[in-house]
Amino acid sequence: MKLVCDVSDSKRNSLAQQPIFGRLTDFLYRNQQVILRELVKEFPQAGFAKYLESCIEAGLILRKDRRYQLALPVFSGKEQATLLSTEAAQAFLQSGKTKNAAELSLLFEAARRRATRGFDPYYLEADVELLRFAHVEDEALILASASVGDLQVEDLAGYFAANRRVVEPSVFAKMRRLLGDVDEDYFMQQIGWIVSRITRGKVPRQTIFLETLLSTGIVAKTAEGLFTMEIPCLVKGDVTGQSTLSDKTTAKSHFEEMSLYSELCKDCCGGLQQWFVKIK
Repeated sequence: MKLVCDVSDSKRNSLAQQPIFGRLTDFLYRNQQVILRELVKEFPQAGFAKYLESCIEAGLILRKDRRYQLALPVFSGKEQATLLSTEAAQAFLQSGKTKNAAELSLLFEAARRRATRGFDPYYLEADVELLRFAHVEDEALILASASVGDLQVEDLAGYFAANRRVVEPSVFAKMRRLLGDVDEDYFMQQIGWIVSRITRGKVPRQTIFLETLLSTGIVAKTAEGLFTMEIPCLVKGDVTGQSTLSDKTTAKSHFEEMSLYSELCKDCCGGLQQWFVKIK
């Protein structure tokens, strides 16, 4: 089982990162209404009782009448496939194929803002793929990405998202050697300077930050020695006009929207879309 919850929910995210989490939630999914004796037999390791209590306090597991079960809704691959086969979903996905990179990025940015505003947490069956949003920003510029499936080496915003979770996927090994634990604000200041130079037709100086943008395909160098932006640069005002932010959404509506955008990302973007948003 996989937990889907707001990135700001540090307690639930921390519990879900523990090695035992997947095994425990899988066991409770397969075995409904188990008693403590059965859980202790299945998970005899030291500290399990304390971890179980933490999951109950966090609302991940429900204890009722001395029996234990998952406390959140679970969505399956079958439900996702049914959703994606509907006429409305197919029309949405077909319309995505007519859009250029900037238009797609605008859709993803509006969805990112809705998705990260707040939603009720839920579980996914292990084989269900769902869109991931990542971003790194300062007061002037946002670098964001939408991705689905395996992590991709070009996902620069995803690299910083992994750093915040203190995980080190091997796919980012080269980027880690290049950037290390660079401060996000400093990184974005340097990136903002490079983007400003390139969009004004000027050549930025050679730095590890420019090398990073080149290696991730965000910037390209022409045969004449000039540099071009290879991902869209949106303007905050355009995104605000597109985004219809609402109050905290239900687990079902979040799952459905992310399933649609997951398929859009696979169909139209090869599983990864990156973009900038200029705030100032």
